[in-house]
Amino acid sequence: MFVWYISTSQNVQFRLFEFDSAKSVKQIGKVQEIPTIVGINQLKLPLNYPELIVGKSYLWQIAITCNNNTIINHAEFTVINSQSLPKNTFTTIPESVNYV
Repeated sequence: MFVWYISTSQNVQFRLFEFDSAKSVKQIGKVQEIPTIVGINQLKLPLNYPELIVGKSYLWQIAITCNNNTIINHAEFTVINSQSLPKNTFTTIPESVNYV
């Protein structure tokens, strides 16, 4: 799930890239034109995209056009196996914590 904040309601372009090497990326899937709402938006990876592979690094970006200028925001991430995460993290608060 990809999540971003936008202060205007307009279409954005979503792109996803896979790292070929430390500095080289290749686009995977097609550019998706997505309508947004003011505030927090989310996108589940479209079914026509290839499955992301555990251990690989990717870059995703959102682009908007405002007054003939394109604004691009992006983030890098590495896919992990969620089953490798510790169970029950932060489910209890230690008794030694002092509250103010």
